[in-house]
Amino acid sequence: MKFRDDRFSFLKVLCCIVCLCINIPIFAQDSRNYPVDLILLVDTSSSMSAFYNDLRDYLTGPFLREYLRLADTFHLIFFSDTARLEIVRRVMDRSDVEVIIGRLLLMYPLDPYSNIDQALLYAQNYISTLTGNRQKRLVLISDGDHNPSSGTSINIEERIESTQAILRDAGSSLTVVKVPEGLTAVAQRPAAQQGQQSPVASTTVPPSEPYSPPPTTVTPEPEKPAVERPPPPEPHSPPSLAVKPLPRLP
Repeated sequence: MKFRDDRFSFLKVLCCIVCLCINIPIFAQDSRNYPVDLILLVDTSSSMSAFYNDLRDYLTGPFLREYLRLADTFHLIFFSDTARLEIVRRVMDRSDVEVIIGRLLLMYPLDPYSNIDQALLYAQNYISTLTGNRQKRLVLISDGDHNPSSGTSINIEERIESTQAILRDAGSSLTVVKVPEGLTAVAQRPAAQQGQQSPVASTTVPPSEPYSPPPTTVTPEPEKPAVERPPPPEPHSPPSLAVKPLPRLP
């Protein structure tokens, strides 16, 4: 019986992935023409469970359209009391997005603790290890409930501002999406305000028109003067031969 339940759960997740990949654009609708390292830092503590469905719909829809585009490298970090790297994937085609969506759908907010301070420090240190000159974009998604198991209390707003300043000096950025109001604000944002559509997503090949050869003008050749042919020769008549009588013998 348990095998049948597990198989049903697997099929349900697989159906969700297929439906989401069919119905949403896979590349970001911003105007940048360069790839970035996109680091998504998601709060998976139990305080987020009340918004689980809204968060799932946001991550697999508006978030992808807003932030992700072709040739980006996607880094997914889940955190509760501790942070952990879940997946690193460079987005080259639709199959890479399917892998990312599949991993996002396996997110379950169950841990009773949430340490936003430690999560930001983990993300900051992780970004410092990324090589290359790509811009690093960190996106924090949380309800702001800082509840570590250690009981340490800090000012989360100040901690976020200091992290933003450090990343800004390093040429990176930190964006905070507050749950639940941030999910609704982005989902309801007009498409025109989310940025222009990516050149990759909007490139279409116009149908080719049937080939029509250029008209050609045929110049008639000048008429040649008629050549007078000699009359055909008259039929040849052989000369008549006169038969002389033989002399009579004596």
